[in-house]
Amino acid sequence: MIHIPVLLNEVVKFFDPKEGDKFVDATAGEGGHTTALKELGGEVISIDMNPRKDFIKKGNFRDIDKFVEGRVKGILFDLGMSSWNLDNSGKGFSFQKDEELDMRFGDEGVTAKEILNDSSKEKLERIFKEYGEDRSAKQIAECITKVRPIETTYELNECLFSVKTKARIYQALRIEVNNELDNVLKGVGKAMEIGDRVAVITYHSLEDRIVKNLFKNRLLIRPGSEEVEKNPRARSAKLRLWVKENTKE
Repeated sequence: MIHIPVLLNEVVKFFDPKEGDKFVDATAGEGGHTTALKELGGEVISIDMNPRKDFIKKGNFRDIDKFVEGRVKGILFDLGMSSWNLDNSGKGFSFQKDEELDMRFGDEGVTAKEILNDSSKEKLERIFKEYGEDRSAKQIAECITKVRPIETTYELNECLFSVKTKARIYQALRIEVNNELDNVLKGVGKAMEIGDRVAVITYHSLEDRIVKNLFKNRLLIRPGSEEVEKNPRARSAKLRLWVKENTKE
């Protein structure tokens, strides 16, 4: 599958890279945004929890300050789940494949199956309700506690009641496993301290709410119909932009 960076033109236009400008791609993935900035003369520090290119440094964007010395012109966060994680990681991110339930972006911390098998019914219900925003949270939690141990995606699917519910429950588990919302809060907050411009692409309301509150503005860009047609992954994307006050152009 060809990697298509979401909202690439809008990100590049916002950062306006010139020769020698410094940037951070905090969620480098396949390196699409990084490559575009470099081609226009930018110097880019690329970070990812699971580096798949030689130029990408291994790390969590919540620790972005450990990778940067001094100020940088722009910092990008593309918070979407990469196609590689869904198709090739083997970690149980997709309900459409029969895989072991890991769901860690890196190799540290508890796995999804540990959360499912060791958590109380009340904790599972809270995870599914808060992070999956699913009305079936209570029934799903009850089912899981009755049939566990649950080791694989297909075993989990037996307790899920619709395709829509499956996607939401998998999202909720992934957020819990990787502490995603706290990472967004800390990572973007630090980026606003060390970057002159910050761009964040979100894909669901929980992330977007955090970014909107941090930026305290409504500077929002959505992908156009042409991009969505070429790249369906962009359909739910929102790009929020922040510029440090008194930044010199």
